[in-house]
Order: sequence, then structure tokens, then C-alpha cells
Amino acid sequence: MGGTRKWPAGTRIPPGLGEDVRRVRRARRLSRTAFASATGCTQSCVSRLEPGEFMPPVKFAEACDRTFGAGDLFVGQLRRVVDGERPA
Repeated sequence: MGGTRKWPAGTRIPPGLGEDVRRVRRARRLSRTAFASATGCTQSCVSRLEPGEFMPPVKFAEACDRTFGAGDLFVGQLRRVVDGERPA
């Protein structure tokens, strides 16, 4: 799954990231189980990410972009937070 960059300790979860993942996943009619399988993570990971309970690694965001055909939407959200920008 692409890069192995990890976010600095204390990096905050991007506001709305989990909501965006859930919205796109549902629009594509993917269950959490199917989405987890497509992204190479666990259903538990997806269940914790969607309500914003943890900061996903870059490789998860890359897998979301690939699974959804979203360019670099999710990776971009994470990078903006690390770079100190506030998502719109």
C-alpha cells in the first residue's frame, strides 16, 4: 500500500475525515466489512475511524483514495492537518 509515512505524535484527527469516509463508503454501497477488506484494514479500524476515534496511517488514506477512485482526497486531508492548514 504505497508510502509508510507516519504522522507526528499528537497530530489531531482531521475534522470530518471519518464522516467523509462513511459518506463515500455508503454512497458506494460498501459494508464496513467489504470496505475494510478493500482497504486492507480491519472492520474494527473502520468502526473507530468513522466516528473520529483515531488518526489513520497514510497507507489507510491511500487505500481509501484508491478504493473510492478519489485521487488524493483523503491523503490530502491528512497532509493539510500535519502541515498546519485547517480543512475547509
